[in-house]
Amino acid sequence: MKTKISLKQLDGYKSIFLLNGFTSPANYLFKYMQFERFISSVKNKELIFVSPDTWKDPFERRFYKTDYSSLGYSRPDIACMCVTSKSSTNEEASWKMYINPSDKALRLSIDFVELCKILEDFANKNDCKVYIGNVIYELKKDEITSLHKKISSPIYSDFFPTPFSLENYLSLMLIKRVSFEFENEVRIFIAKNNPLPISNGLLRISNVNFSKELIHLVMIAPYEPLPEDDIRTPFRKKINTIESSEYKKIISSLFGGKVNQSQLYSTTTCKPLLKV
Repeated sequence: MKTKISLKQLDGYKSIFLLNGFTSPANYLFKYMQFERFISSVKNKELIFVSPDTWKDPFERRFYKTDYSSLGYSRPDIACMCVTSKSSTNEEASWKMYINPSDKALRLSIDFVELCKILEDFANKNDCKVYIGNVIYELKKDEITSLHKKISSPIYSDFFPTPFSLENYLSLMLIKRVSFEFENEVRIFIAKNNPLPISNGLLRISNVNFSKELIHLVMIAPYEPLPEDDIRTPFRKKINTIESSEYKKIISSLFGGKVNQSQLYSTTTCKPLLKV
């Protein structure tokens, strides 16, 4: 296995740890989220983490509630926030994964240092720890389903060593099928040996100031393009312009940072250089 399971304390922080070689980004982590969820979070001053119970992909939550007593280990209570380390790599695929056709998606550029200050404060006040790691995209579907079977899996000992510890458990929670590698996902876990205050699958960190120092940029999802000769194109362009300005107006009224519209599908007309 390429990924080496490891745990390292983040310099300058008492309660934040880095998993499996994750290093602090130069500036930002990026989070895709629905427009309504962002507006609700800003109004309520809440940073939302979710229980892995809410993850839709059964391969991602496969090891969440596994009984590890045979390994002499009792798993902690955890909640997670999923972000990405890239804003432009395979941007189109990322938008399509997160856009709800009935709503508008956003991508937040989150300042890593400011985020860590919030997480450190929460962890210290609530007697828990924060763990940040890159998702492991090294396994296919059949390898994940057979991973717990010692005889059939050649990498069993990588994930289930003796003694089994917290970093091993969280590494299992970082496994995602190799076909999703384009996401460059990073997972931030809050973990506690006692139950976390999770309600309806959500852990809410309150009194969060969504300042421009925390959120450097809010990027509004691109609008799907239409061919230039499509009869709907002029109307789509006009409607898109109005919708974009309305989204910006709503976000700007609550949030003092920058708000832009993704130009993923913006093009200029290409004229031939030579006549044939």
